[in-house]
Amino acid sequence: TVRREDERRHLDAQLLGRAEGGAVQLRALAGLLQRHLQRERAAAEGHRTLTEGQGAELLWARAPKTLTSLQVLDIFRRKTAPAFEVALRVGGALAGASEDVRDVFAKYSEALGIAYQIRDDLDDLTGTEAPDDIAALRPSLPLAVGVERAKGQDDEAHAALLAAWRRDT
Repeated sequence: TVRREDERRHLDAQLLGRAEGGAVQLRALAGLLQRHLQRERAAAEGHRTLTEGQGAELLWARAPKTLTSLQVLDIFRRKTAPAFEVALRVGGALAGASEDVRDVFAKYSEALGIAYQIRDDLDDLTGTEAPDDIAALRPSLPLAVGVERAKGQDDEAHAALLAAWRRDT
């Protein structure tokens, strides 16, 4: 009976060890699945926002009208920033980044996407890069700012800016 008791304790210890090992494996698998879902969610959300921004630009191009600088920046925020954010969030999910780090990625991506578009607009003005957003009838921040600043200041400049942008006032 002592021997049987020892065998039962030994078997119980083995089973408990296996159960604990299985629990550790399940927790590891759950962590992998969670990171996978974070990557998929980041990609899906980013692509949705990018599509909304691109759609807003295409809708505007069908019936162009004067946009404020804030409206142009909003289009930039929605159409370009998500591409940067998806890349950073997917990398962050792979690395197991915390929620705080993901929030930083979102803010950084928004700033980077807007800065990228502003730089593109400035390149269009200097003629260093093609295509020309103004000629292609895409929202342009320098033109929006020019229209805002010329309005009520210089009627001729204001009219010329509006004509260059081929918009209704």
